[in-house]
Amino acid sequence: PSAAPPDSPPRHPTPAPPREGTSPLRAAAAAAAALRPGRPPARTPSSASTPPSRRPPRMFCFRPRRSSSRPAQTGSEDSGSADALGGISVIEGQSATHIEVEAPGAAAARAPAVPQLPAACAAPGAGAPASNSPSSKKPRLAPLDSPTSVLCRSRSMFHAGSAGHPWHDIEIGDEAPEVFNAVIEIPKGSKVKYELDKKTGLMKVDRVLYSSVVYPHNYGFIPRTLCEDNDPMDVLVLMQEPVVTNTFLRARPIGVMPMIDQGEKDDKVICVCADDPEYKSIRDVSDLPDHRLKEIKRFFEDYKKNENKEVAVETFLGKDDAVRAVQKSMDLYGQYVLQQ
Repeated sequence: PSAAPPDSPPRHPTPAPPREGTSPLRAAAAAAAALRPGRPPARTPSSASTPPSRRPPRMFCFRPRRSSSRPAQTGSEDSGSADALGGISVIEGQSATHIEVEAPGAAAARAPAVPQLPAACAAPGAGAPASNSPSSKKPRLAPLDSPTSVLCRSRSMFHAGSAGHPWHDIEIGDEAPEVFNAVIEIPKGSKVKYELDKKTGLMKVDRVLYSSVVYPHNYGFIPRTLCEDNDPMDVLVLMQEPVVTNTFLRARPIGVMPMIDQGEKDDKVICVCADDPEYKSIRDVSDLPDHRLKEIKRFFEDYKKNENKEVAVETFLGKDDAVRAVQKSMDLYGQYVLQQ
């Protein structure tokens, strides 16, 4: 075909270069849109007789760029920015337009580094953060040597960057030890002894009870507490309904059941659900019916008998003793955090 006059507009207008960070598919779409409003190309003798429905379709071809380790020849089509990944060729008929596409990581490489979390939030054994720039918009946490901040953190203390651990990553609550969060391990009415796996943070089946008994109420533990047996503080939460395993709720202590399990102290804090209207009026363990206390005591005396394990349950103590027991477990956990 004859060449177009010098003053005539180009048959295929050159599309605008893609914006930074544009994906190859978006670049191809932009190139296709740029070709639509322009002046249609003049028909060649061969294409003039071709029906419009049989014209060659428009195609998009992605051409990857050669490795940056291979030197590009001056003036060649591969010369240019080292951040270029390749390009999109928009082909329509016998003409084509090529658009360079920037590598996905090129924009991120030029962006300023995001400040790291303070060392207090890092997992045990992790190295020092790369940056502690004060310009970060993320709230800075108090250092571990601040006793007032140990139990009220809003971020993970031991498992940064991983799934939350029920013992360490759930807050105990601002109202503790009067009202606190409790993680339920065993639902009310269950014969399966679920137990927290300290390594993974998941709930595992420890065993099915050997005796023909079921848990009289929801059973679990208080997060961010520690007792003499190296476990979190155990709680028995009285409420109307059973609660699904690995759920946490707000609990209010009303008493303590002192217990010796195979020669080790293993006290249980008796609580009520703070959001159950039926138990709103229960303020102390003495407000419960005597038969309810006998059921609880008998369960813990019998549930290990067929395992030939000795359990001794002593007289129930009141709310003040429960609050002191929870506070002591919080202090022990704080000392453990400082040692870590």
